[in-house]
Amino acid sequence: MRLNIKEISFELPQEIGDGRLDLLLEIFQYIWSCDQSKTLVLDFSKTVRITPSGLAIMACLADCLRENSIVCRVQKLSDKIPSYSFLSAILFNVPSGKTQLRPIQEMAINLKDQILQGVSLAIAPGFLDKVDEKFNQYLSEDELWHVRFILNELMQNAKDHSTSERYYLYAGLEQGDFQFGVCDMGVTIPAKLEQKYSCTDDLEYLKKSLVSGVGTRRERSGGLGLSHMVEILRSQKGRLVIMSRKAQIRLYFERRKTEGSFLKYPLRGTWCMARLTKVKK
Repeated sequence: MRLNIKEISFELPQEIGDGRLDLLLEIFQYIWSCDQSKTLVLDFSKTVRITPSGLAIMACLADCLRENSIVCRVQKLSDKIPSYSFLSAILFNVPSGKTQLRPIQEMAINLKDQILQGVSLAIAPGFLDKVDEKFNQYLSEDELWHVRFILNELMQNAKDHSTSERYYLYAGLEQGDFQFGVCDMGVTIPAKLEQKYSCTDDLEYLKKSLVSGVGTRRERSGGLGLSHMVEILRSQKGRLVIMSRKAQIRLYFERRKTEGSFLKYPLRGTWCMARLTKVKK
């Protein structure tokens, strides 16, 4: 981070995706608490790769910029990055005293190996059809079914539980893995679960959310989606990252490894980012 009187600059990482996200979360934290008179400069000079999950995170970032009337300047974004034009368009924000989001239809991109779609106050079964159509040559019939199931569950969660005005669906191939998931900036998993359960901290709430039968519905049973998602990814030896409020949990099923930790900067939303590893290409 670099500061001067009129602007603040952040140098983005070499890869923007579901790996280490401290820097990106720091940018979100700055937006939520910053002086609106400063221009935010996003320096992409080191960035060589923006993964499918990274696209969804960038879309969330663009929404936060507009919601908080932050002027943003993109610097040294390489036109060799496939999503160059899309990112250049959505990250620029000219404040007008309003906090109007870009039209949801503009928050979508369809590239050779990755797709992103913004969804507002609904579910989007058409996105699942796009995944089938675009990636059926890379994923088996069973894998496609699993991806559809997980995305459908995550869409329902984003619509029913996060109460976010909009959320982002993504899918795509990246270095032999198939990435897919949902990112929203709505009510977090810990915030929803603490209405019904009592846990010591946000990490415990995330762990609890993955237990079969745990949910927030009062009128009908629920809580099966996330636990089923975990079982599917375990059977496929995949990977899952869930970040919400002050914590994250990372499940590496091929290595039989689970990592849970507290975020350096809290996330006002929930990002569920899954992978199927070693798919054919």
